[in-house]
Amino acid sequence: MELAFKKVYHISSKNTPDTPRIWLQSLVCKQAGFEKGQSLYVSINEDAKEITIQSKPISEADTKIKVSGRKVGDGESPFIEPLVDTASKKYQKIINVRQKVEINVYKDSEGSKVIIRPLQFKLFEKETFIKNSDERISLLSICAGAGFGTAAFENSGAFKSVGAVELEDDCSEVFTHNFPSSYLFTGNLLDCSTFPKADVAFVTLPCTEASSLGHGNEGIINDLILATSEIIRAAESRIIAFENVPKWYKTAGYERLKSLLKDVYPYWSEKPLDSYDFASIARRKRVFVCAFRTQEDFLSFSFPIAPKAPRRKKLREFFDKKETADYDWKSVDTWVSNFKKRGENGGSWKDRNLSKTFVSPKDIEINCVPARYTSQSASNSYVLSDDKKHFRFLTIPELFKIFRVPSWFSYPNTIGKIRQYELIGQSLDCGLIQSIANKIAEVFYLNRNRTNKSVNKMVSSMSVNSENQLGFVF
Repeated sequence: MELAFKKVYHISSKNTPDTPRIWLQSLVCKQAGFEKGQSLYVSINEDAKEITIQSKPISEADTKIKVSGRKVGDGESPFIEPLVDTASKKYQKIINVRQKVEINVYKDSEGSKVIIRPLQFKLFEKETFIKNSDERISLLSICAGAGFGTAAFENSGAFKSVGAVELEDDCSEVFTHNFPSSYLFTGNLLDCSTFPKADVAFVTLPCTEASSLGHGNEGIINDLILATSEIIRAAESRIIAFENVPKWYKTAGYERLKSLLKDVYPYWSEKPLDSYDFASIARRKRVFVCAFRTQEDFLSFSFPIAPKAPRRKKLREFFDKKETADYDWKSVDTWVSNFKKRGENGGSWKDRNLSKTFVSPKDIEINCVPARYTSQSASNSYVLSDDKKHFRFLTIPELFKIFRVPSWFSYPNTIGKIRQYELIGQSLDCGLIQSIANKIAEVFYLNRNRTNKSVNKMVSSMSVNSENQLGFVF
């Protein structure tokens, strides 16, 4: 069987404080294909130090359990999520309460099984494997989020996702919904020791330490930098692509990551790009960096160039006509009144510019859509009614169009509406990412007769900065 999914979590207790509880959430159950009411068998292997859960018994000593479920959603279309909840003192032979364990889902054409074992932390030892990518360029996404960036790479037609690493469960739900054949690790980067090798690694580390919309707590994720560098090195990717807010590249964490990788990736190219310059109506300023193993690939690459006169659509061209009757209109006067009250209390509210807060259907520019889009904020852009007395939020389908999300990408019905807005607000402009993916694919095409050679240690490290100036990496 092939390893398809891995999740790390702490064992809780049930019935008594020292009775280990195995709690397989819906994300794990769906990965394994478990359904509510299905009979499963729990087998304990003391020699291998693992617990196996599958639909067929291994021995007469196996414990038989049932897949339970919980109702999700209200209204006309609620659904049942599968769950496995089992506790036994027998599990103490393998796992203990508060211990960190790994849950592994293995699959093949005949079925699946879940293996639970104590987590073995190996910071400098990584287990990699080759996953078939149907001859396309293989992609490993690190801090994949919901998978919008991965979708942009795949939508180019040149890439195939073979693996992803993501912390959040709901992001992992969205990712596996759209990339069911891709390996997925759900958990902290520090606990990730198993993943596939890939031709390209796409890295989008948390930006809350540097983003103007984040907490500004620089340094709090520096403990992830070492883990990230070890994953990148073990994946043996030919090219690394980074995406983040501009300030992140000025942090000590980024400089440290770069120094940890420069012996293997001595060639770096950097470019600030704004999706608005590439015909989007939403601004999203980001800096993109690509790192290369060889000078040949480095010199073959260039970032996409923004068109001089992009044809920009009007906002109304993105409207979701199916939902016209269901728009939730709100009072502009009430919003402005609340805004003024906040401004009277001091802070930055009194100085906020509202020129793009309320936009009309004919406008061709809106604010950057933040994760907190459904809150009352001058940083948001709301659609004005014809009489300019009411406003509404852009709908999820409208934001998907604005962000140029591939038409095949969707949310599973397990993701609530507010969280859907948050995830799209944390995402990328897929059109711009796809343009960069095309440029990376071009490198593989131009140098298609080359294998992933080791770096020539005698060659100096080189970089191209945002002004296209060639320099050296020290």
